[in-house]
Amino acid sequence: MEQGQSLSIGWHVPIGVGILIMKEGKVLMLKRAYKNWGFGVVAGELEKGESLRQSIVRHAKKEVGINIQENDVRFLCVVHYKTQNAKEAPVVFFFTTEKWVGEPFNKEPERHSEWGWFDIHQHPDHLAPGEKLVLDAYKNRGITSVVYVESGWAENN
Repeated sequence: MEQGQSLSIGWHVPIGVGILIMKEGKVLMLKRAYKNWGFGVVAGELEKGESLRQSIVRHAKKEVGINIQENDVRFLCVVHYKTQNAKEAPVVFFFTTEKWVGEPFNKEPERHSEWGWFDIHQHPDHLAPGEKLVLDAYKNRGITSVVYVESGWAENN
């Protein structure tokens, strides 16, 4: 392989971000209306030329209308998802914050049918794929050093 060439692995690995916006032991979650995914945290894909933290700031403003400062987000974990699309396996970097400016609201009702604050220990039953892993990572921070998890992959792959 020559310098500057990339190796094609035959599948797409989108990079995404998600943020657990926390308030008094509760997490802000949105129910995705455009997919039957259930509830999940504010999340989206990274855009070209954007850092992970810049992407978090953009998605928080876009989805729930709040302003987050980049230095107020803390890394939580990374999740590598295996989807039903055999050609796609997203990698999502999750962060958390307890600081923002503004009052959250559903800024994209065409994309999110419901939203609300949920106790971190009593979240909705119908969660987006892999979201329980992220909530567990938050609940177990400081107890365990697990910062990378996989969702949907076979045990012995």
